[in-house]
Amino acid sequence: MNEHVDEVIMRDQPHGLTDVELSLDTLELTRVQITIPVTAWVRFSAPPTGARPCRTRLVGSGRIPTEQDHLTSPEWTRTMNSSVTTAAAVASLLILVLSGCTATATPAAPAEATSTIPAIDPGPVDLTAEQASDRYLNIVCPTNQAVDPHQAAFQAGEDEYFNGGSPDPAAVKASATELATLTRAAITFLDDDYYVWPSSVSEHIAHIRTSYMGQLTTAEAVANAETYAEAYNTPVPATTPEQDTAGQEIRYQLDISSDTKASCIGYEEGHTKLAAERAEREAALAEQE
Repeated sequence: MNEHVDEVIMRDQPHGLTDVELSLDTLELTRVQITIPVTAWVRFSAPPTGARPCRTRLVGSGRIPTEQDHLTSPEWTRTMNSSVTTAAAVASLLILVLSGCTATATPAAPAEATSTIPAIDPGPVDLTAEQASDRYLNIVCPTNQAVDPHQAAFQAGEDEYFNGGSPDPAAVKASATELATLTRAAITFLDDDYYVWPSSVSEHIAHIRTSYMGQLTTAEAVANAETYAEAYNTPVPATTPEQDTAGQEIRYQLDISSDTKASCIGYEEGHTKLAAERAEREAALAEQE
């Protein structure tokens, strides 16, 4: 290492450098600054809504350094400091000008949210097979389940009646009233034209409705009977073969079990569900009008 230091010390002084450039121990190493006039156009992004668009023209002295590294004298240092002060002043002026461009900007009022999609389909709505199946069970199951208690009420007084007695008609009249209420509700759900039944069952649905009208007529007569005998002998309207098979035909087309009891498990409150859906739908449609 000592030999290398000696070799460096013994080298000749660099050629081509002035005495000032060789005064490394007294002067700072910097880049020479040349002050030249420049003109610059500054483009900005789109202003906020309501602001005045502006374009700022900056005219002043810019300092473009040369590519040659140089040693500066005190005179050059003063020139450089003056240029820096000038640039800072111009930058401050530019900031003030830009601030004035948006000082009078007014924020845009928020656009009102509008929806082109209705909250609910105004209908009519075509039911899929799955939807039709669910709706059908919600309609017929509560009515089906009211038939057994009504028949049981009749059976409870049959022996007494056939033996010449006069059973109390209260139980029969009460069950008939419940059956009439549920049958009438089922008819209103069948008549709801908001929904369109699949073509494979639409004709059979009409037969079910006809059967329900006959059942409603009989139930109302029993509910208004004065005696058990009058209730027991209330005529029952005759049905057609189409009415008799309509229920099982619908179940077949919609892939519903033919077991009218097992398939109704879980649909005991079908009328309540459908009534709530109808009320909510009609209220929503009224608001959309």
